[in-house]
Amino acid sequence: MDRAIGHRARWVHPVVMPAVADGGVLVRGDVILAVGRWREIAPQADEVVDHGDVRLTPGLINAHAHLELTSHGAIPAAGGLPDWMAEVARRSRAMADDGRAGFQRAADLGAETLRQSGTAVILDSTLWGVRAESSAAVLPAYEFISYTSREDERPFWSQVVERAEADERAGRLSAVEPHTPYTVHPDLIRRARDLADRHGRLFAIHLAEIEAEAELSAAASGPLADLIAANGGDPADYGGNGRTPAQHLGDLGVLDHAVLFHGNYLDAQDLPLLLKASASVVYCPRSHRHFGHSPHPAASMLSRGVNVCLGTDGLVSNEGLDMREEMRCAVDRCPGLSPDDALMMATLCGARALGIDGEYGALARGMRAVFAEIPEALWPGDA
Repeated sequence: MDRAIGHRARWVHPVVMPAVADGGVLVRGDVILAVGRWREIAPQADEVVDHGDVRLTPGLINAHAHLELTSHGAIPAAGGLPDWMAEVARRSRAMADDGRAGFQRAADLGAETLRQSGTAVILDSTLWGVRAESSAAVLPAYEFISYTSREDERPFWSQVVERAEADERAGRLSAVEPHTPYTVHPDLIRRARDLADRHGRLFAIHLAEIEAEAELSAAASGPLADLIAANGGDPADYGGNGRTPAQHLGDLGVLDHAVLFHGNYLDAQDLPLLLKASASVVYCPRSHRHFGHSPHPAASMLSRGVNVCLGTDGLVSNEGLDMREEMRCAVDRCPGLSPDDALMMATLCGARALGIDGEYGALARGMRAVFAEIPEALWPGDA
């Protein structure tokens, strides 16, 4: 039988109960047996791992990454998101000249970087269909873009279908991800949701990332309408009914338990809709800062009961891949958000969004024994 290992730290943060000073976690194999004060844990331990002067937390959950873009380098945001997206596409096409291998190497590097700083699970948006190889659990979100509903205008759609079916057969977790409500035709967003439901996949989408989405959804006008028209689509298909972007997705019937990336410009009137749908919002603090967005409504949403998670986005809009830094940035940029809130967003909220909260997201009996160490210097707010 596996020996019982006692993990000791200055602080242990179970998330589902208050932090424990001079705390301990008792583990056998990869399962937690008990959490409490070290003096209670120590007599039960056959071996001891002393983590020292750190805060020991559950393994962190990165609910939105773009690992295959890790090697692209940072891209300035001064020209706005459409120009930034065009540069991402240009660099991706250059990498694609060498086939899928470059994207695989970049994804592996990104996943390993996150794992080394305490990330246990990553929901990774992948246009190229790669699954990063890592001891962290990587859940691909298979992304696609299509401005029209025509069969010949669906880049990557057949790959999404193939991957969703294969993952279901293999029992692997993954997601179906139409890129955004302005780069995927509404008919295909519905089809993507049907595909996800049919094969037991998560459904994810970027939503309310930029202010222009509201103008498109409400009036079928603005710069995103121009983008759609330039790519052969009809902006009238995408809005014009006075609705918010979240209400637009609600009208399409795709919001239930959806994972919504960013949500930078979600409106207060959207919150009851998100709550009713049990949808999750993924706030990416340092990417949010990179683009100079208005203050994020994370604290308000969290206080109203919306499940708000944290993510890194990709290195194309971030200076590093470290969820501990995202926690710090979230507290710095969101008045009313406490360090404990940030930790919950980076652990239990992310696990709930991904449907894995029976295994990850907390330190409690029966949960997976996966930890992150947070030095006092990296703890959000005052140490």
